[in-house]
Amino acid sequence: MKRLQVILHLICIVLISVAVQAQPDGKPLKPTFTYLTINPGTGQPQLFWAPPAFDPEHPNPTGYIIYKQYVDNLGNNDYHEWTTINDPSTLSYIDIASNANTGSVSYTLASAGPNDPSEQTSPHTSIFLTVSYDSCQNKAVLEWNKYVGWRNIDISHYNIYVGNDTNWQNFQKLDTLLNKTLTSFTYIVEPFRDYYFYIELERVNPTLATRSNMVTLNTKRALRPMYMRVDSVIAQENGNHIHFIIDQNSELTTYKLVRWEQKDSVQSIFSAKNLYTFSRKTTDYYLDTANAWAARTRPFHYKLDAYNGCNAVTTTSNLGNSTILRVSHKNSQNKLVWSNINNPHNLSVNWKITREVTQNGATLAEVIFNGINPNDTTWVDDMKPFEGQGYSTIFCYQVEGTVAASADIAEFKSRSRKICVDVTPDIVMPNAIDPSDTRSGTIYPRNIFAPIVSFNATYTLTIYNRWGQIVYQGNEGWNGKLSNGTFAPEGAYVYRLELQTQDAQNLVKTGSLTVIYPRK
Repeated sequence: MKRLQVILHLICIVLISVAVQAQPDGKPLKPTFTYLTINPGTGQPQLFWAPPAFDPEHPNPTGYIIYKQYVDNLGNNDYHEWTTINDPSTLSYIDIASNANTGSVSYTLASAGPNDPSEQTSPHTSIFLTVSYDSCQNKAVLEWNKYVGWRNIDISHYNIYVGNDTNWQNFQKLDTLLNKTLTSFTYIVEPFRDYYFYIELERVNPTLATRSNMVTLNTKRALRPMYMRVDSVIAQENGNHIHFIIDQNSELTTYKLVRWEQKDSVQSIFSAKNLYTFSRKTTDYYLDTANAWAARTRPFHYKLDAYNGCNAVTTTSNLGNSTILRVSHKNSQNKLVWSNINNPHNLSVNWKITREVTQNGATLAEVIFNGINPNDTTWVDDMKPFEGQGYSTIFCYQVEGTVAASADIAEFKSRSRKICVDVTPDIVMPNAIDPSDTRSGTIYPRNIFAPIVSFNATYTLTIYNRWGQIVYQGNEGWNGKLSNGTFAPEGAYVYRLELQTQDAQNLVKTGSLTVIYPRK
């Protein structure tokens, strides 16, 4: 009996040894990581894999371990265990805790075993898509990183998809890119719209597709001003005062006030001068003092330009010009001639002429014309009514033109500088006096030798006797008396009259007079 027990014990030992030798290694084979894709709607990564082929020398997987890449603050990256799938029949995983909209995600896999896990698979890294807007050329620029995990020879092509909302499954295919090395794509877009994009990479053998994250692009631009206008150009002694207005809804930040020498900007392009660059849309005034002397002799034309971020002009105002007035005096008439006003739409133009003059020390301003006269830019002012009424010799004028507003065109006003002309006065001299005549009330007093001047002016009167001696000099008429108070002898005398106008113009008149006394 004891011998039988020993034999049975030996048999058990042999069976156990055989069983141990037949048991496979405790580490399973690694799975096949098929691909990684992104749900464009949620940004969640989804992994797909296949179990390892059966190998009697290795245990079957008891599940699968998913590792995810992390990058620390020093830039080091490594794969850390993320989650374990305990069901070996499960061959996909959606990582609901991750978001691939912020960057690429990368994973590796391993088979879980009875004891130790398998080796990790090679990593798969998702496609991360970005989009930028080139508003200067109306382009959406898509850029992405290459997918990691497939051999290049297995890759077929890229598909580019676009939509108008987040329902990515209804997107339209924009293009198919057969060049597998491309990592960018450009698409012409329209402003002020929403666009949604994702890309898809296909492979062959087997046929699979991996998608990127979805990106959103709003092609909103800074609102350009719907209107800008030059309201008025007011010429004064210190320069041209330009008043303008800009649409307050504008979102642009660069505006330029430009001056032209001619109203036709094509002809005048070489004379264009950028007077003022500013950013505030509330700016509404500028004083142009550049080339002040030229501004007195020829019209300057002004416009506003609005620039977008691409340094391109988006909006241009009307062209407003200064008015140049010229006044000349001839034959008791003052003739006014002025430059016309910009009026490309042939709207009615109202001209107003203001005259300013001094009478007996008081300054008087009067509108002498105010009416619609778009084509005639001349006016003649007759001086005859002013003669002998105590008016100064200086007559000043100012012309203002106003282009009427229409349904879609604003009013524009242009006012000239004040231009003055010195009127040459008429001078009448008597030819004889009777110093002893005491009568008064006549236009030409018989006992005073004095000029009759049509306009107020100062003068110096000098009287010479026949031997060239000065018998009188002063700024009033001569009463015929000598310096000793006696009457001048009867006979012929010579006078010299020097008359000064308000414009410092000197007029000289000479002649003779006779002193006579009545016969007793």
